[in-house]
Order: sequence, then C-alpha cells, then structure tokens
Amino acid sequence: MRVRAGERVALLGLTPPMASRKATARMAEALAANERTGAVAESLPPNTRLSRFSSAILVGDFLDPAEDVAKRINAMAENDVQGHMIQVLDPAEEALAYEGRMEFRSPEGGERWIADRVESLRDEYQKRLAEHRGQIQEAARRIGWTFLVHHTDRPAAEPLLSLIMRLQGAAGADYRWTAAEAAGGTAA
Repeated sequence: MRVRAGERVALLGLTPPMASRKATARMAEALAANERTGAVAESLPPNTRLSRFSSAILVGDFLDPAEDVAKRINAMAENDVQGHMIQVLDPAEEALAYEGRMEFRSPEGGERWIADRVESLRDEYQKRLAEHRGQIQEAARRIGWTFLVHHTDRPAAEPLLSLIMRLQGAAGADYRWTAAEAAGGTAA
C-alpha cells in the first residue's frame, strides 16, 4: 500500500493514522508485535471512534452474533464514516462439506463439539449461515456501507479489486469482481 495525496491510514486499535510512505511497514510491524494480544485476536473491530468523514475497511468472517456486529458498525458509522465490509470464508466452512463423525474446535482453542453425522446438520447450518449473513448485510446497507463475500479458494486480489472499483465509483451497486470483467467482457 502506498499512501498518496495525504491519505492517512491506520489499523484500528493498533496504529495511529499516518500519512507516510512507510505506512505498510509500520502496520506490518504492529501486527507482528501484537500477534498474540487481544487487539489482533478480537473478532469484532475495536470500539474506536473514527474521525469525521473517515472510511473504514473491515475484513473478517463476521460470525459473531449479528446484533453485536451491527451494534459495532453502527457505532463506527457515526460522524459520517463510510465503511466497506469483506466477509472471508472458506468454501468448506460455508458448505459444511463434511461427512460422518467430525470434531469441531474453536480457533481460540477452548471449545470443541463432536457431531456424529455432520451431513445431517448441513441444510440447517447453511440456512442459519445465510440468515446470519443477510442480517449483517442489512445492517451494513442501512448505514450505507458495502458488503462483499470472499472465499479463500479465490485469489485475494479479487476482493481488493472490487474494493478499489467501489471506492472509485466504477462499478455501481454490484461491485463484485468477475473473471468476465477482468477479461474485458461484461458481468453476467
């Protein structure tokens, strides 16, 4: 990332806003230095008040309770803060593409759950995940923020290109990047 034209960038809760050519290096250093702290491990964005007319880019799985996510982004949206959310999920996580007995563990390590026939849970799981995503999308829409889903089996450049297009106003309401657009064609 290169800071141009006086933009100030920061990692919420980790770095102060800075307009420096070394912003990327400083943010990487802050992430490395705080790798095991709550500032990095916390799944919700920090409860930080942003300056008026700022923009926030949130990247995560957003699997916390939808009410908690909505409450946090509503607080962030005060002072005319614009926001963009990118939900990142693994396709297997989203599809629950497992069979038979499966042990699930929380990423933080403390919780575990065993399902005897995980395939019997698939339909209800996918329904609840879709409802959850819909609630978060609606919360983002109500405050004028954008929401995009990215799957980890796709290149990381795709959501970044989509975000750039959205920030430049080049793609209208549906700013999802597609292979057809990259090849010079039109999106389906």
